[in-house]
Amino acid sequence: MANTNCDSCNDSIFNIPSLIPEKKVIVASGDVNIVVNTVEAVNDITYYVSYTPYAPLTIQSFITNIPLQIKGAVITDYILNWEYNIPVAEHSLDNGLVPPPVTTSQLVYQLNVGLQNITDNLTITLIADDDINDINIPVQSSTSILFGNFLYIGNVTITDTGSYDPSEADIKLLSSTLAVNAKGANPIPYTNSGVNEYQIFAAPSNSPFIVNNFQDSGNPSPGGFVQVKTLDITNSEGYTEQYTVWRTTYDNTAGTGSAGNPLTFSII
Repeated sequence: MANTNCDSCNDSIFNIPSLIPEKKVIVASGDVNIVVNTVEAVNDITYYVSYTPYAPLTIQSFITNIPLQIKGAVITDYILNWEYNIPVAEHSLDNGLVPPPVTTSQLVYQLNVGLQNITDNLTITLIADDDINDINIPVQSSTSILFGNFLYIGNVTITDTGSYDPSEADIKLLSSTLAVNAKGANPIPYTNSGVNEYQIFAAPSNSPFIVNNFQDSGNPSPGGFVQVKTLDITNSEGYTEQYTVWRTTYDNTAGTGSAGNPLTFSII
């Protein structure tokens, strides 16, 4: 008969040891994340070591919901949206703005900004860091709220170029495009395709281009436009700005180039 009073059956060696909770340590080292897990028993410590490639922090996007505004408008509120490729340890904004608190594993953030009185160009910069103790410097990105005015363009029949003296009302009859500056409208197609038809172009006088520095797609040399006059134009927001009016040197210059492409001009 088997012995049912075996003392060794009660020895503690047969007991299942209680486990201490797992501990995990993540160390950023060069181009890898080293992960060390430890599981401790009463008489044993087990280490699990693994690593994953280290992805440097990047700001995937940083944008505002405000499109290009016309000069004279007032922005009272706007929204900032941004996204990271990995979670960050800290981030900040300039212009006195306070971003939402950093949350573990969160990649996408949004900030609603109110009580503003913005009437001029504003650039906002975001700075972020994934680990304030690592060797990688913080990354940054910027977004802007921009204001512009109208560029006017169209073809006009002029029988006597010497007496052509357009008014503000005449210029406003032309096609208009809202732009930060004249260079934002390139390339511009010619439309003066008849005898005594001239291309007219009007832009704010402070646009960053040199007088008569136009580039014709059918002519590699700058030129082709002459200055007609300057005059004040008031936009739909009541903002008044001085404009310079230009016309093509010659009439009936529209058409196609040697390759059969429509002729355009650019501000250079």
